[in-house]
Amino acid sequence: MGYAFEETYQSKERKGLFKIMNIAVKKSFLKGTINVPGDKSISHRAVMLGAIAKGITRVKNFLNSEDTRRTIKAFRQMGVKISVIESECSGRVDSACSDREIIIEGKGPYLKKPKGKIDAGNSGTTIRLLAGILAGQPWTSCITGDKSLCFRPMRRIILPLRKMGARIKARQDNYAPIYVRGGNLKPLSSPHKLEIASAQLKSCVLLAHLYTGKKIELIEPEKSRDHTERMLKYFGANIKVKGRHIILNPDSSLSGRVISIPGDISSAAFFIIGAIITKNSEVFIKKVGINPTRMEILSVLQKMGANVQLDNKSMEGGEPVADISIISSGLKGISIRGKSIPLIIDEIPILTVAATQARGKTVIRDAIELRIKETDRIKSMVTELKKMGADIRELRDGMVINGPTQLKGADLNSYADHRTAMALVIAGLIAESRHSAKSRPSGRGSANGKTTIHDVECINTSSPEFAKILKKLGADISIAKDDPPTLKLRRAGERRLIIAIDGPAGSGKSTVAKEIAKKSGYVYLDTGAMYRALTLKAMRKKVNLRSPKALVNLAEKTKISFKGEKVFLDNRDVSAEIRAPSVSNNTHFIATVPGVRERMKILQRKMGDRGGIVAEGRDMGTIIFPNAHRKFYLDAKIMVRAKRRYKELKEKEYSATFKKVLQDTIRRDKRDSERDIAPLRKAKDAVLIDTTNMTIKEVVQRCQVLTNDKYQD
Repeated sequence: MGYAFEETYQSKERKGLFKIMNIAVKKSFLKGTINVPGDKSISHRAVMLGAIAKGITRVKNFLNSEDTRRTIKAFRQMGVKISVIESECSGRVDSACSDREIIIEGKGPYLKKPKGKIDAGNSGTTIRLLAGILAGQPWTSCITGDKSLCFRPMRRIILPLRKMGARIKARQDNYAPIYVRGGNLKPLSSPHKLEIASAQLKSCVLLAHLYTGKKIELIEPEKSRDHTERMLKYFGANIKVKGRHIILNPDSSLSGRVISIPGDISSAAFFIIGAIITKNSEVFIKKVGINPTRMEILSVLQKMGANVQLDNKSMEGGEPVADISIISSGLKGISIRGKSIPLIIDEIPILTVAATQARGKTVIRDAIELRIKETDRIKSMVTELKKMGADIRELRDGMVINGPTQLKGADLNSYADHRTAMALVIAGLIAESRHSAKSRPSGRGSANGKTTIHDVECINTSSPEFAKILKKLGADISIAKDDPPTLKLRRAGERRLIIAIDGPAGSGKSTVAKEIAKKSGYVYLDTGAMYRALTLKAMRKKVNLRSPKALVNLAEKTKISFKGEKVFLDNRDVSAEIRAPSVSNNTHFIATVPGVRERMKILQRKMGDRGGIVAEGRDMGTIIFPNAHRKFYLDAKIMVRAKRRYKELKEKEYSATFKKVLQDTIRRDKRDSERDIAPLRKAKDAVLIDTTNMTIKEVVQRCQVLTNDKYQD
């Protein structure tokens, strides 16, 4: 549908340092002394344990990022007072600066029931660890997240929590939103073997066991990050760790503490590798956390030949810290797999960049977990580094990289993933002009060696100071609004593409599809309008909407065509009539009939035979055009989508209340996603775009960048 977007859609900017921005970087070397932001994993846990401890917890060097702000907001919803006592940002926790101090007034283990859902945003740590605490609360709660998080698997935490007695419901029993009815938990049988080596799974189970009053012994298949165990002990829990065995005893009451959070080694890894692979670089990073379960990144780099040294070791808040000095180094390829992978899972994107500069072959295996992060990080890194000329190929569970390769400047896509974005920025530090090397990169190259990474506001998820720190080290880097070129998809001799756009009602897909079609000179294919047109005809002819045979027979005798944005039913313009609420509310009867869908599929594919179309609907990328050249999945929060629909109906003078429109939208979402025939779902290779706080222009521009990025001269 063509929506007139309300103020929320037009004018509100997303929070954070970057707002639809790109980073442009040129070949540089790095020199200087820096501090990196506080460790994200420890920042999350400090808030959680401080909230359920008794007394005051003071957290120094707290990382103020989008993810950690979600954790703060969640506990504020549950009655925990959390305040800033020292900040450059006037005491506002929701502002984007990093180095700060917070005070948490602990409530003890039992919290206040929140009003409404808890939104974890894009934070897997928030949703998975918090689920363990919610399982111990004597009330029902719901925790959800953004679209990306809602496609990440949660069964790994759901199953053990159910065994402990929590009543849990989740979408497809595996995805958020997750509804938790807690209280009266019983311990798991001890010893309990965890299915996978996951710090988040382990932490969820440990936090839930605090509410059983019983002893538990957990056994990990491989050692994973142990921040939760260390912090539980620091807060007073009776916990013992020996190798892969963790024993939590019943007398584990928690008391408030003062915590100084060390620098995040995962954030430091970008600057460490940046210094290693750029010539004549020398960087000194102060007070970085060197937890043994996080040190694997340094071990791997040292095996590759990197010159990395640790100095001034000490302990802070139960965590070891040290200063790290790095000097430019030659690297050699190695094999990275097995027990190393869980310990470096977040650093693999930047390690991939390092591997392009290593002599020989680097093989990364057993990293299938990367495919279910914020994006498929295996595919994203392989795709983007190939554009820069890297000799890299994708494996089911990892990558093979041959080096060293001289990378070339290119236009790159972040896939809205913070670690992918930062890794590509570091790759840009060693990129040369495409004319300075004998070979040219596949994809679009940069004549002056500049590398541009689009859509980098995602960096605010974990490292809002990233660009500022790089500049301090001397990197030739600039941040600008993403102002992509107009789509150029109809040049002489160039293939005519099929662009598929899917999404639920009110996500903006129709308006965006029309704009893209207009800018590119393509045909706009509104597949939803085809089902609406047939619904309108069935209602006019009083065909039984519950008779599949009658509907299939009607479809075979119906002609539907498009001229521009107009829809013609049996050669009659019905563009306005098919938007009536009565038609909208009955279209699902038509859309779920297999024979009708098969007829429509034939018509739609015939329209797409020549290419040069922008098709929007609910199964364009999954069923109708599975081989579309570019796929997008648009979504937005339910309240925003309902407001858009309500405003459109009011402007067209249809009688409607917002409550009724919201109920209809919820029902429609449920029908579309749960129907047996062609359910609404995101294609695996579709790019997810959350339009909640974006303008039409911003969404169209992002689609332009990603399409141009994939198909260049």
